[in-house]
Amino acid sequence: MTNESEDTLRAASFEPRANTQNAQKVSNNPRPIGTWIALVVGAALLAFVVFILPQLAPTPETQSSTGLSSAAIDTQ
Repeated sequence: MTNESEDTLRAASFEPRANTQNAQKVSNNPRPIGTWIALVVGAALLAFVVFILPQLAPTPETQSSTGLSSAAIDTQ
């Protein structure tokens, strides 16, 4: 069969370092220009979907109004 000592995993040593310089650099930098562009494009698409797209959609014909008129004609 196989040797179990070769199959076992060993834990690696890990020592985290506190890097305070990177945290300060990130908080002081403004957002990248790509983020602002993405936000503006997203807002424009949202406004298009909410305000303009419903006006472009055709109004559906209600079947109840046509059904009532044909039913009224049949009864007379």
